[in-house]
Amino acid sequence: EYLLDEDRNLQIHGVLRRPSPWPIPKRVEIHHVELDKLGPTQQMLRAVRPEIVFHFASSADVQASFSDPYAVLRNNIGIAESFFEAMRMECPKATIVHASTPEVVLGDPCNHTLGESDPLRARNPYAASKLSQEAIATSYADSFGMKIVILRVFSYLNPRRRNLVASSFSAQIAEAEEAGSGVLRHGTLSSIRTWCDVRDICDAYWQAATKCVPGRIYHVGATTPVGVAEILCKLLDRARVPIDLRLDPTLVRPVDVEFQIPNVVDFEKATRWTPTIPLEDSLDWLLA
Repeated sequence: EYLLDEDRNLQIHGVLRRPSPWPIPKRVEIHHVELDKLGPTQQMLRAVRPEIVFHFASSADVQASFSDPYAVLRNNIGIAESFFEAMRMECPKATIVHASTPEVVLGDPCNHTLGESDPLRARNPYAASKLSQEAIATSYADSFGMKIVILRVFSYLNPRRRNLVASSFSAQIAEAEEAGSGVLRHGTLSSIRTWCDVRDICDAYWQAATKCVPGRIYHVGATTPVGVAEILCKLLDRARVPIDLRLDPTLVRPVDVEFQIPNVVDFEKATRWTPTIPLEDSLDWLLA
């Protein structure tokens, strides 16, 4: 949707593994491909010949990775192996923006902001799969001169992804409002993060494709720390019915992130990008 608004002359293709629950704009040509299968991926790329590729394909659910780590690791690493090899063989000159995660960064305990050169440590199976994807991406960039930009995108607000913490809160509030009251189940609330609107993040991906240096890793996100507990309170303040809170042990991660605040200096220098949508507007959007 962002690309359609950004440039009406773009030819836009999308790849789906399964049908989308959201309507697909008519100008977007959809290809149903299992990206962990090299042959079908090559065939699709050979037909499309993309110049810019945004690579989001992954099982992107930290909580689910604790329940079935093997499935997440096998899926995400297999997709990266197949995708980057297919790109090397069919579209080696294309620009690839690869979506990664700050979950791979350990950071410096004396400095709460996370930089691109901070120590790495995968503290959950999902992070391990994404760190493996980064390794594959950088090896293809270094070995074959492919133009690959890696973005580690910090917490964002997106009403279409129920498995994101703020989206889960807002969806439960909406269900409670429909029922007249309800219970909101949550996990750990002590984490401190920054929050960016997904519409700003879409712009960041486009800026990365057109302005960032290939072969580099960039951190992207807002920079104002706001705790998960505060996000929950802000959403509850908007609720129109009484809602009880209940700690759900199944939502408490065995290992959680206490601070996830990005150092975005490199990305801002490369692109002049900064978030434009206020947090309060994004929270309103979640409940709209």
